[in-house]
Amino acid sequence: ISLEQLNDFDRHARDALGEGYLAATVRDVRSAMVQPMCDVDGRCFARSLNDDKPCVGQVFVCHCWDQNFGEFVDAVNHTFRHWARKPNLWIALFALVQTRRRLPCTRPLDAPFVAALRVANAILVVEGTKVDIYSRLWMLWEMYLAFKLGTTDRKGGFLVAAPPAGVEQSRDGTRMRDIDTRHASATDPDEGLAIRQAIEAEERGYAGVN
Repeated sequence: ISLEQLNDFDRHARDALGEGYLAATVRDVRSAMVQPMCDVDGRCFARSLNDDKPCVGQVFVCHCWDQNFGEFVDAVNHTFRHWARKPNLWIALFALVQTRRRLPCTRPLDAPFVAALRVANAILVVEGTKVDIYSRLWMLWEMYLAFKLGTTDRKGGFLVAAPPAGVEQSRDGTRMRDIDTRHASATDPDEGLAIRQAIEAEERGYAGVN
């Protein structure tokens, strides 16, 4: 979707959720607004929005489902505030069919987002104040695949939407901390196991991902 479409959706979410918007997570917005549409329409939100002619995601957005939705939208907008031409965004919330009947993804190398990473010009890692994105297995796997597929080798290929001022950061914008994928977690235990097996099958294992 375009950045403008993300902002249009955000305005709709504010109206629909009312006072609940301020505390709503990405997961809450999915359950309240996106899942019902997908269940009825049988398509992802982006296809419904773009009449089955989805735009190519120029920037792959990596984020946590349990981070605050409003904070997420603000962070994405802040990242591209000086870009004369705003990029199209690949966001799982809109690009994948969100349904209550969803089955666990147990083949991480064949996950639906991998195709989007292959064609994206950059990956945007959206940090948040509620959830540490570097403690989540799926997010670390996405970042690793962006490196493996060469996305991060492109000029401007690795972008970080940092948290608000006051959180210690390193020179490249990421938080100053050691990342250890072995201690990261996943909401679905079957998916967590599948990701760990995929990491262990890589040439350098956890060291390569970290």
